[in-house]
Amino acid sequence: MGDEPYGALLPWIVFTVVARSHGDGLTWASVAAIATALALLATTRRHGAGVRNFFMIYLIVAFSVLGVGGAVLNDSHGWLAQNSRAIGAGLYAVIFLVSLAFTPVVEYYTRLHVRGALWTDRRFTHVNTALSLVWIAAFGAIAGSMALGPMIGTVPAYTTFNWVIPIAILTVAMHWTRVCWENFLEDDLDERMTRDPLFDLAVDWHARSAKRDK
Repeated sequence: MGDEPYGALLPWIVFTVVARSHGDGLTWASVAAIATALALLATTRRHGAGVRNFFMIYLIVAFSVLGVGGAVLNDSHGWLAQNSRAIGAGLYAVIFLVSLAFTPVVEYYTRLHVRGALWTDRRFTHVNTALSLVWIAAFGAIAGSMALGPMIGTVPAYTTFNWVIPIAILTVAMHWTRVCWENFLEDDLDERMTRDPLFDLAVDWHARSAKRDK
């Protein structure tokens, strides 16, 4: 489970569920998110990707800081507690963004699904950057949406901005993630077929067979 891309969302989902709409439980939400991230690290089975799952490590550090802040302030009606869900989504956006300066954190997951020869390919770097930008935009939008709930302060607003709109954003992000990844795989397959001598022989054999049939 720790190697699957959807697992990257689980700490945030757990944090969002545990963090209450009125700000109660920020520290416990952070503890739950950290426990989830640790469980994902513990269930990592594939070690041939050549890169560690820094995303989970960064999340553990970020949620630890957030949890300590919640415990120290201990104010369920303060700004930090009221905006904990927005901050949790913002942490994801920041991690994706900062990792672009080094190695995109999504690369841990994408490396597990392609040939090792592609890890240094320019197209592989491009698709990892594109996927990162998709999720930076998604979590940035989710953070903005979740910040509006406490500002309006009504139950319908909390439901709409904390759940309905974020789910819609996640749906769109997952769609574009799949589109980007499938386009990359199709381009790779096309290039391998055109470079493969066996493919050329198969095309030549097919052409000759067609001539004989005529």
